[in-house]
Amino acid sequence: MAAERRDELLAARTSLVTETVFSYESKIDLVKATAEAGYLVTLHVVLVPEDPAVGRVANGVDNDGS
Repeated sequence: MAAERRDELLAARTSLVTETVFSYESKIDLVKATAEAGYLVTLHVVLVPEDPAVGRVANGVDNDGS
């Protein structure tokens, strides 16, 4: 659903904001395609300590990915 909406906005040449943790290569492809389409792409990187991040992933796995 979100990917479809992004595609609509890109096709309409509309400004947009999206977020990702880059867990899939398709997100890198999205950044590349957006830049190639002439958009100004600005990345904001938020770094978090490793222990809480690993804990969140483990919690998600324990709860069937939710």
